[in-house]
Amino acid sequence: MAPALLRLARCLALVAGLVVAQGATAAEGFKVTYKIQKGDSLQRIAKRYEVTVKDVRRWNKLGPKSKLILGRELIVYSLTPERPMRKVAYTVKRGDNLQKIAKKFKAEVKVLRQMNGLRPGRGLVAGKAITVLVPGPENPSKSIGRPQHGRLDHGEQLPDGPGYLRLDPGNAYGANDVVTHLMTTIPKVKKKWKNAPEIVIGDLSRKGGGHLKPHRSHQSGLDADIGYYFKVKKGEAHPERFRTATPETLDAEKTWFLIRSFLDTGAVDKIFVDYSLQKPLYDVARKDKGVKKAWLDKTFQYPRPKGHLDGVIRHQKSHQHHFHIRFKDTERNS
Repeated sequence: MAPALLRLARCLALVAGLVVAQGATAAEGFKVTYKIQKGDSLQRIAKRYEVTVKDVRRWNKLGPKSKLILGRELIVYSLTPERPMRKVAYTVKRGDNLQKIAKKFKAEVKVLRQMNGLRPGRGLVAGKAITVLVPGPENPSKSIGRPQHGRLDHGEQLPDGPGYLRLDPGNAYGANDVVTHLMTTIPKVKKKWKNAPEIVIGDLSRKGGGHLKPHRSHQSGLDADIGYYFKVKKGEAHPERFRTATPETLDAEKTWFLIRSFLDTGAVDKIFVDYSLQKPLYDVARKDKGVKKAWLDKTFQYPRPKGHLDGVIRHQKSHQHHFHIRFKDTERNS
């Protein structure tokens, strides 16, 4: 279905108060099936998924006097996706402790102790492996080679989700960590700006990786092309394809918020942005609370010349209508 028709179908479904699997997933959140447990209430379930009780009632056709039935499944559409988790072995490095490892994998120290049978006060041994949980399907992906010359084993397809439109789902395969970062980071824009438009997602990689025209990279599941947010006039639709941005048309505030959110993951290697668009992003970043000039100097190529290769955010031609984000291969470096 064409993007414009898909958006129309979503709007009609919402107006009619209907829950359509594909439409509701993209328009309101990732679909979660939740089984009611002992002690649950609608308020508790709504709080867990950062939604309203009114929405939970609407999605499940529950009246004001409807009671929750233990074991019954409810449908929730959340901006925070619930990723499947799998066990992997993490090799302890010199200087590691449970607190550092828990922070790295967004886990609880208590859970790590239980999973590995570790007693309080017992130190970790460098070189030995402990079990941790990471997001992703049972059969993990593997990036092989380099983004410019590589392949992707068991690539995971970025699903339809809130806050973004995929231009070509067939080229939307990436490493598990990359898919996780896209699914969890982009919806943060809609959490901050409820009426934020859906941003355009271009190519990641093919299912098995390898050469993908017209790109030189995008071969190992670590790259993603993402459109910019634009300033649009009242009554004007936000672009549903890549469109050339200028310093005047770029919504630098939303675009910087998204880029900063990606940087905060600690998983970004490089971000390619046309040099002409770096200044408005830099100007917004300077006003960002907690951002120090030393950090900006390491992050932005601007205001150094275009040919200067310092900075995570740097110029590369043909990036006026999208920015290209390259993630680190965290599976290989863990």
